[in-house]
Amino acid sequence: MLNNALKINKDRLWSDLMELNQIGHNDEGGIDRVALSDADMESRDWLLKKMEEVGLKIKIDPAFN
Repeated sequence: MLNNALKINKDRLWSDLMELNQIGHNDEGGIDRVALSDADMESRDWLLKKMEEVGLKIKIDPAFN
């Protein structure tokens, strides 16, 4: 067993998922984020911001991966 196991903050995870859920949300209750659409780019920016907040290094290739 690992002594340094990661622990998930369930409240923060749920809050983040609900926030992300609003990007590209449609009237039928689903999410529309077609590749490279405004909603897709907004969700990618959202994720990049979250990664930067915790100090992760980010690299994006020419295909936006």
